[in-house]
Amino acid sequence: MQFIWIVCVVFLVAALIAFAVVLPLVNRTGKPMKIKATLTDKYVPSFEKSGPLPKRAKSPNRQEVTEYYAAFTLSDGDNRVFQLTEEQYNVLTVGRTGLLVFVGESFVSFEEDAT
Repeated sequence: MQFIWIVCVVFLVAALIAFAVVLPLVNRTGKPMKIKATLTDKYVPSFEKSGPLPKRAKSPNRQEVTEYYAAFTLSDGDNRVFQLTEEQYNVLTVGRTGLLVFVGESFVSFEEDAT
């Protein structure tokens, strides 16, 4: 009888571990999620990316790298930050509410409510 309890506990622990590992992966390749959200911030951190030194160069070859981000507060209270393209970034207005569409960690679109 004790063996059955041990098997049940081991099975339950394995199921909980599997659930904890699989749950975050569910929407990475799944259907787009659509949820009401407010755009709370957008920003462009800037930094330089060093490239390889060209032959006979006296200084490093540096190029400017620009990344665009937007932060949203979802209707369920969660906060999400997405990396965007420059085009997506430029059409967003902070403070607007609308329908946020994303798949996993990837931004798809933000359809602002009619004003």
